[in-house]
Order: sequence, then C-alpha cells, then structure tokens
Amino acid sequence: MAGIFEILLEILEDLSPEELERFKLHLTKPVLDGFTPIPKGKLGTNVTQLVQIMERSYRDQGSIDITLKILEKMNLRDLEDKLKQKIQDLLDKR
Repeated sequence: MAGIFEILLEILEDLSPEELERFKLHLTKPVLDGFTPIPKGKLGTNVTQLVQIMERSYRDQGSIDITLKILEKMNLRDLEDKLKQKIQDLLDKR
C-alpha cells in the first residue's frame, strides 16, 4: 500500500519540468496560513528531495494540503483530482 510520501512523489513526477519549477516557486511564497514558505535554496534538486523537504517542513497533512492548493493555483485540476482520489483510497484502506 502506498503511503503519503509515495503518493506525493507520484503526483509531482507527473509534472513537466516547467510545471515542477512553477510548483517549487509557489513553495517559496505563502500558500496557506500557518505554513512557512521553504527557501528556494532548500527545495532540493529532484522530486524525491522535494517531497522529503515538504514532509519535514509540513508533515503529511500539511504537504497534502499545500500540494492541493498549488495544483489548484496552477490550474492542474486533473492532478489535483488524482491526488484527492489517491488520498481517499488510502484512507478507505485504513
């Protein structure tokens, strides 16, 4: 069974290189109240490092919430819906 880390990794790996750079740019700015932006120099060089940094900074639920909000801002509704479904499937199995 995939966990939160694997789900976020799968979703972010679906981004094009340009979309990934835009996603990372959003992380350097306030996205949701109560979550501190991540400095650009700490975002890592690949998707795996990015997800690790997000989970360290925001924990599981915060990483999900921020990812959903950024995908919404980027108008990537298909990935937003895919993430929601995968999280729901994970919760249903618990």
